[in-house]
Order: sequence, then structure tokens, then C-alpha cells
Amino acid sequence: MYFRNSDALCIDNITLEGYKEKLYQIPVQFIAYVDEMRGDFILVTDTRRLLHKRPHFLEQWNGVAVVAEKPEFLDDPENEKSPKKKNS
Repeated sequence: MYFRNSDALCIDNITLEGYKEKLYQIPVQFIAYVDEMRGDFILVTDTRRLLHKRPHFLEQWNGVAVVAEKPEFLDDPENEKSPKKKNS
């Protein structure tokens, strides 16, 4: 099951549910929720490395993944207020 979303910043994203058996089919990078102690969100950038570092990931993961696409242009007034990084 999946849900296509677009948030207030116009960032296209999709929420995937029930993908535990299809972990390797999910495009990286994605956000996963793991039920570990208090619960935590993790950014998955490399599936094989993740499973090596966290062997119990599949047991702790609830099977929901959020995948977002980087927008070509981000027009957000709040970003304009942020202090700019100086290039050295």
C-alpha cells in the first residue's frame, strides 16, 4: 500500500506501508520508523550497510517508509530568514 503526498513545501513524497519483505525494492534514501526503546526515525542511505550495522532492523521496523524527491527549486520564506553559511 502506498500514499502519494505533497507537503506545504511542495516536496513530492510517498509513504509505503507493508514493505518489510520488499526492503531492497525501496529507493534509498528513505526514512524508516523503528520501535526501539522510545521509538526513533532513521535515514536509510544504504540498505546493506544498515542491515550489517543494525541486524535487528527488520524486527524493529514497522514496515513504513517515507521516500521524498529533492525539489528542483525550494521556495520557502522561512529558509530566507535563516542565517546563510559563509563560503571559506
